Amino acid sequence: MVLGVSVELGVRLFGWVPAPGPPAEGVPLSAHPTRMWALSPGAFHQHGAEYAVGENGLRKVEEEGAPHRVLTLGDSSVFGHGVSDDDTLHWALGEALEEAGVSVDVLCGGIPGYSTLQTQVLLEEVGWGLSPELLVVGSLWSDNHYDFFEDAAWMEALARPAWRLEFLLDRSHAWRWLRRGTVSPEESESREIEAKIGWIRSPYSTQGRRVALTRYARALDEILLEAAKRNVGVVVLAPSNRVRLRRDRGPHPWDDYFAVMERVASRRGALWVDAVDGLLSAELKPEQAFLDEMHPTGDGNRAIAAELAQGLAKAGWPASSLVPNGTLPLFDEPLEDTWILGGSGAGDRVRP
Repeated sequence: MVLGVSVELGVRLFGWVPAPGPPAEGVPLSAHPTRMWALSPGAFHQHGAEYAVGENGLRKVEEEGAPHRVLTLGDSSVFGHGVSDDDTLHWALGEALEEAGVSVDVLCGGIPGYSTLQTQVLLEEVGWGLSPELLVVGSLWSDNHYDFFEDAAWMEALARPAWRLEFLLDRSHAWRWLRRGTVSPEESESREIEAKIGWIRSPYSTQGRRVALTRYARALDEILLEAAKRNVGVVVLAPSNRVRLRRDRGPHPWDDYFAVMERVASRRGALWVDAVDGLLSAELKPEQAFLDEMHPTGDGNRAIAAELAQGLAKAGWPASSLVPNGTLPLFDEPLEDTWILGGSGAGDRVRP
C-alpha cells in the first residue's frame, strides 16, 4: 500500500502526468465508474461561451449563501449547452425568483447526455449532499433517445466488481505509466482511444430507447419518492424543442414520455411546469428560443425560468414546501411504447 502510494505520488511529482493546459473547446467528458461518463473539472469554451466545472463535476455556480437552495437536474438543455453562465436556466431562475422576492442559490445539476438513471446516481453521489430545498427535474430527452446502448444494461455492467477494479487501476497514473512499459506504442495508443470511447461502445445490434418507457416512469417516481423521504420539494419541468414550440401535433417519438412524465408528477402531487408555456408567453419564435433543435438560447432560458418562477409563486413556494406525496407505493405499471421505430425495416414496436 505504501509502495503504491509512493509510486503514484512519484509519477505525479516528476511530471509524467501532463500538466493542464488552457481552457479547452467543447464539453470534455470522462469515463465514470457508476454514471458511465461525467464532466471533467476545469475551464472550457463552447460555441464562444465560457463555463467552468468544479471538482464535484457540476457546472460552477457562484453561491451567495442565500436562505433557499434549488438544484436543477437534466441533460445538456438544463446544463446550458452553448450559452454563458448568465444565459443559463439556473442563472435565469435565480434572477426570476429574486425579482419575486425570494433570495435563492440555484445550483446546476444538469449534465450533457444524462438520462434519469444517471441523474439518480448523481443525486446519490453529489446532489443530495448539496442540501437542496427544491429540485427542478427536467430529465426526458436522453431517456427517450434511440441509441445503440441501453443505460440500465451499461450501468449494471459497471457495477460488477471486476470492472470496478479495472476502472480504479486505469485511473491510476502509476498503473498507466507501468502498463505503457509492457505494451507496444501502437497497442498503448489503441487502448487510450478505446478508453475515451468506451462508454459509447455498442452492446446491441439494433437501436432502442436509452431508457425504456416503463423504466423511465419508475426512475422518475423513485426520484420523487426519495425527495419526499428527505422532505425536499420537486417541480417537474417538461422540456421543449422547436417542434413542441411550433405546436406540431405529431405523432412524435417523445409523446409517450411526456405523457408519462406528467402522469408520474400528477400522481405524486408534484408541481408540473411545461417549458412551452413560458416560451409562448414570451412570444419567442423557435429560432429565437433555441440555438438548434433543442438547446435553449439565453432568451429561451429566461422565458422558461419566468414560467417556473410564476408556477412556484402560484403554488406558494417557499412557504409551501412542494414535497411530493411519499405515502403512495412506487409506480409499477407496465407501459406500452406506442412509437414504431421508423426505418427499422422490421416494423416491430419498441419494447416497453
